[in-house]
Amino acid sequence: MRIYSRSFIILALATLFSSAAFSQKVFTAGDYKQADSLVDLFNKKVFNTVQKVNWVEGKPVFWYSIFTTTGKEFWMVNAEKLSKEKIFITDSLVRQLSELLQKPVKNEEFSPVNPKLSANDTTFTFQMDTLLFEWNRVKNELRKTGTKPLDKPEGYWGERAEDHSGPPVKSPNGKWIAFIRENNVFVNNSVLND
Repeated sequence: MRIYSRSFIILALATLFSSAAFSQKVFTAGDYKQADSLVDLFNKKVFNTVQKVNWVEGKPVFWYSIFTTTGKEFWMVNAEKLSKEKIFITDSLVRQLSELLQKPVKNEEFSPVNPKLSANDTTFTFQMDTLLFEWNRVKNELRKTGTKPLDKPEGYWGERAEDHSGPPVKSPNGKWIAFIRENNVFVNNSVLND
């Protein structure tokens, strides 16, 4: 009797594990789209998370932006001095930007392109559409500095609105390219493909 019960338990466990192995779901394009929709669901509902760390070239200083319940904030951190301060009051910058653009710009919608904090920490430059701007941190003034066509976006996946199409993305060292095809990520050696 004991042999039969042991055999029954082994058979039951084998059946359970084999059915679990064969019942794994094959993900469809619809499943991936549903997963991508979570970004929109939680967008602007998660607060105080660092968006992206940007180092000031040649200095132990970096800056980042966060989304708070009152809008976006931009912070500068000096890793050597262990200090942290706001780069600017976003509402003040956005108010001046609205005046220069002659159209309303909201704090939470302010998304500067190619933002850069100067090496001496006194200016913050960025681009909106094709216009270039400079924020003077000492005077708390925004001024238009020129125009420039928008650069072709080559950001990492997840930083672009639609990451399933478009040209391949090069690795920082330029040796590899990655692209998405049929909901799969492919990586190739760019030297062999040239």
